[in-house]
Amino acid sequence: MLTQQHHNENMIDTASKELALQSEMYLNILDSMSTGIGLLDKNYALLYCNPMFKDLLGNSKKTLLGRKIYLGRGLKLQQLKQIHRRLHETGSWRGIFPAIGKGLEARISEFISPASGSIRVFPGACNMIQLTDYSEFLYQQKESSRIKEQAEKAKSEFLSHISHELRTPITAVQGFSQLLQMDSNLSIEQKGYVKEIISASGYLIKLINEALALSKTEHEYTELKLLKEHTNIGELINECISLVKPLAQKANIQILQHESNIYLLIDRVRLKQVILNLLSNAIKYNHSGGRVIVHNISISNKSVRIEVQDSGNGIPEQLLNTVFNPFERLGVNDSQIEGSGIGLMITRRLVNIMNGKVCVVSEPGGGSVFSADFPIDTGMFDEYNTAIPKDHRSIIWVGDISRSQSFAERLTGLRPSLHFHHTESLTPAVLLYLEASPGLIFFVVEDIPSQISELSSEVINLLKKIPTIAVVTDKLSSRYKHDLNLKFTDYLSLPVIATDFMEIIDRQLY
Repeated sequence: MLTQQHHNENMIDTASKELALQSEMYLNILDSMSTGIGLLDKNYALLYCNPMFKDLLGNSKKTLLGRKIYLGRGLKLQQLKQIHRRLHETGSWRGIFPAIGKGLEARISEFISPASGSIRVFPGACNMIQLTDYSEFLYQQKESSRIKEQAEKAKSEFLSHISHELRTPITAVQGFSQLLQMDSNLSIEQKGYVKEIISASGYLIKLINEALALSKTEHEYTELKLLKEHTNIGELINECISLVKPLAQKANIQILQHESNIYLLIDRVRLKQVILNLLSNAIKYNHSGGRVIVHNISISNKSVRIEVQDSGNGIPEQLLNTVFNPFERLGVNDSQIEGSGIGLMITRRLVNIMNGKVCVVSEPGGGSVFSADFPIDTGMFDEYNTAIPKDHRSIIWVGDISRSQSFAERLTGLRPSLHFHHTESLTPAVLLYLEASPGLIFFVVEDIPSQISELSSEVINLLKKIPTIAVVTDKLSSRYKHDLNLKFTDYLSLPVIATDFMEIIDRQLY
């Protein structure tokens, strides 16, 4: 009997020592933590707290232990009940203790005591409270806001000053031009020049005012007032082309416009700025002898698209996501290309303000297509907007040339009524024709004499039924021009240029 009692006492003694060691280990861990940790009993009285906990609260450990931490820190009974309910439902609560201080966050969660065998290391502890000091974070956040406000104020003052400095000479140019306009000795040609100066200077003054207002909208969240008016888009595009024509002629760029009779109820001044920005970019980032094509179409009975296509160098894929960022110059650092790189940023912001959407499709060496879609006000001017796309049709690309085929597919996506299909040879294209009823076939021709001679009567009949475009290199197109004209509707030179591809689609299908 005594032996058994002695054995039990030894076990209790061993367990007590083990518990003491475990408790000391856990306490050392908690005491070393940079977060304030407190353990609460079922009545939410504080059983234990580490040094950081008392430091954050500014109390001694002696005055904290045994106190009901909730009530002692300014929480009302209703708030306490909400915490209880939250703990019961989710097992945790997070919030700010009013009396603790603005920079302290508290988290309360259920506490499961570590055990040594069957003995709890922290007996009686039911909940754990964690205190985190994020006053430094709040200070940095406040300081960051202060610096941002100072920068915004400096920017506003700069813009106000520079706009005044710009507006004064421009107003003078406009005034003297108006005086010149009254001179009866001017020839008709000279009067035309003066009229252009007055128009351009007046528009520049509007742009200065709009740039200031637009800058305020971005950071002060004030809405620009849209002055909507009944606008003939084709006429507006023609005005814009007249304004950029000198720039295009200087750069030896041809500008073409697809005529249309589409109307929008839209802010004319802001839409004009969008079109001018897109035209200006298409000219600046083009090459001598290149082309710019402006197109506007009704892509559905709910929206109208304005498209500016160019035959320039195109935009690398890695830059496509940044083209609308401020001061982005499309990867070109040539000082001969004028501009600060904010035109496309302003363009996107203006389009967004008018509830539109702007996007770009581009390929290095193949040019770019910038498009802006605008909603048509329901019931407004439906009688004018007759250029709705025809029924859904397909374009079949026969052959490989993967990069050109990929670019052609992305360009086709600009016409929602068209679907793009790709086959390796003409045989499956015939089957696809029977299923998809394509409106256009692009046939990659790599060896013109042999490929043309091998065309079966079935394929020849197919080529007669629908427009078929030969896709060839420049060298082959010039050498076999006669054969191509006999067998194909038209030909497209490689690499695919955006203006050439879109022109063929629009000419053949719209």
